[in-house]
Amino acid sequence: MTQTQGLGRRQLLRKDPDADANSPSRRADHELRRRSHCHPWGSLTVTESAGEFDPVRVIKPWGEELLFAAVEGGYAGKLITIHAGRSASLHRHRRKTETIMVLTGTGHIRLGTSPDSLALLELQPGSCVHIPASVLHRVSARSELQFVEVSTAYEGWRADVERLEDSPGGTSTP
Repeated sequence: MTQTQGLGRRQLLRKDPDADANSPSRRADHELRRRSHCHPWGSLTVTESAGEFDPVRVIKPWGEELLFAAVEGGYAGKLITIHAGRSASLHRHRRKTETIMVLTGTGHIRLGTSPDSLALLELQPGSCVHIPASVLHRVSARSELQFVEVSTAYEGWRADVERLEDSPGGTSTP
């Protein structure tokens, strides 16, 4: 059994069925990695072929984002944690579409087309919300809130954000 060191307090244990370095699948995996073609993308490397991905952690005033997948022209995956009593900024994306699924904690998301008419949706474990491009949204946490975000990742997706309002220090807004 090999152990892969996780980030923070998490660890992943998995069996390695091909522990023998000379096994056919190990040799094929090595060849695939050798031929892998990577593109620099800021502090992030996006891989177009199979292989490991180095997660990127970004600390925010309201919590943190862990980018665990980025496929250029395809999708991105993040594990987002918002601390209790904190909120992300009210923002929108011109082209980026997102779907979130809550893993732990409680909170709410405000979303809509105008800052004056945002709908309020309660969030709890299992809640799923789809956020189309150009929809304003802000996630707030009552208790420590952790969710997965999957989004489109076209060229320039990391810069596709228009912040309309930030909470000082990420503190929660009603």
